Amino acid sequence: MIIAGDGSVADLQAVSGDPLLLDSTISAVRQWRFQPVLLNGSPTEAEVPLSFTFRIQVAPSPAYLHLTNGSVIRADEVREFTDRMEYTVGRHTHHVSPGSVTAILACGRDCVLSGGPSFDIHAIPLLPAVKSSHSRNRDLH
Repeated sequence: MIIAGDGSVADLQAVSGDPLLLDSTISAVRQWRFQPVLLNGSPTEAEVPLSFTFRIQVAPSPAYLHLTNGSVIRADEVREFTDRMEYTVGRHTHHVSPGSVTAILACGRDCVLSGGPSFDIHAIPLLPAVKSSHSRNRDLH
């Protein structure tokens, strides 16, 4: 990531990562604003490598699937895949699309829905940018 002298994100490139997460991660980071990096008292461009670690949280058991239509399903077990979710009730396995589930919680209708995807950001000290032909192609993992 390149931080402009005004603290905005001037350039951002992904080097690796899961394609399902890259677009939303890049979109979120482009909205960030930083304190301008000062070099000899003047704002300057800075190159900062970023690394994100996304964690998939284990669903509670029993789990309550809160659906977009307002329904809540009590499931004994939930498994998430990229294209579907499976949940079991008793000995029966059912499928539902991930887009129809707003939350998976350890409580039923009386829960306050909040949160979202969780991720860890590893902070890296800001250093002045090194101007070179390959300096703009650093890591975003």
